[in-house]
Amino acid sequence: MVKVLISSQRLLGHFLPALNIGLALQEQGYNVTLLGHEQNENYVRGTGIKFVKVGWDKIPNLFLDEFYNEILAKINPHYYDLFFCDSTQPPPAYIAERYKIPWISFQTTVPFPFDLIPGNPIVNKRFQVNYEKNLNHLRSIIHLPNLSKGSVRSRGDLAGISPYKHLVFVYPELLNNKIQLPKNTLLVGNLNNQVEQNNKGKYQFGLSPSKTKILVCTSSIPRIEYREVMNRYIELVIDAYGNDNSYEVIISDQRSWWGKELPSNIYWIKDVPIHDYLLPQVNYVVTHGGCGTLQNVIKYGKPMIIIPLGDDHEIWADLCNQLGISETILPSQLNKKNLLNKMYCIAKSMNTSRNLQKTVLSYNPTKHTVEIIRNFLGGDT
Repeated sequence: MVKVLISSQRLLGHFLPALNIGLALQEQGYNVTLLGHEQNENYVRGTGIKFVKVGWDKIPNLFLDEFYNEILAKINPHYYDLFFCDSTQPPPAYIAERYKIPWISFQTTVPFPFDLIPGNPIVNKRFQVNYEKNLNHLRSIIHLPNLSKGSVRSRGDLAGISPYKHLVFVYPELLNNKIQLPKNTLLVGNLNNQVEQNNKGKYQFGLSPSKTKILVCTSSIPRIEYREVMNRYIELVIDAYGNDNSYEVIISDQRSWWGKELPSNIYWIKDVPIHDYLLPQVNYVVTHGGCGTLQNVIKYGKPMIIIPLGDDHEIWADLCNQLGISETILPSQLNKKNLLNKMYCIAKSMNTSRNLQKTVLSYNPTKHTVEIIRNFLGGDT
């Protein structure tokens, strides 16, 4: 039986695709171990997949030595035939490299060219140079050669990239001619499927078919500046549509910070992951610009308003706008008038969104990924 170790960041946008591949491999007869942060153990419990808990992975570009040593203290690398590594995490990939174990890397977004990366280019370059020093420090300790200067492996999103195969979990429709993928890269599509809920019936709201239904999504990334913007757009939606009997609104947010009674047509859901249960029930979506969430909205053919929180969110918003499935409101432009206007605009995007949905549903990213892994291993299971 082929033994596969899968490693992933703790963020659900990374962890859920890793778990979905693990479940698919297990169904095909592979022995699967998932390496992840203890906060995600509940998602693995009862699946039959062995879960190895780690804690030094919180900030992928820091504590590299500690994370590397923590992994080795908990696993025997020689036990595994293949590592399947999140490309944002160098230590698991370095273990595979050090112990001569083949590894495939995966990425839940695309590697944007340097000139498209948000922020000050000088600061970004300085960060990359410092990160390269930290990576080479670890590599010298574990007797691996230094990375070449300016290597793609000194990028934060590609530090664990495999020289064999690199899988990108993004629909090809979201790429443009400015995005050049690294060699040995394969696009497989969105794998951010939500895991089965024990009591999914409680997420059926009995929403009126005659009313317009809006889902408001938030990010799981724990940044104060993100939280401030998300709170603002949640309040704005409640102010715009609360007590309007022609609308019903679902707020999907883990935090219970709303101190007063909600209007009768507003529902607040704290459970995660939940998008695969909520999206089929609504007409429109108000969301941040995270790649995984946007792809889930595309998968269900829903027009959306995107409020970019930071990082690469504006780039994704622009790509979705070009596809004709969304409108963008920048945080500085958040007000009731803009929200109502953009909601009117996306109502005209329903056919375009549904046509794109038909296209992406023709892909089978899970099956494709399993086939890539099986072929890489020579057909063994």
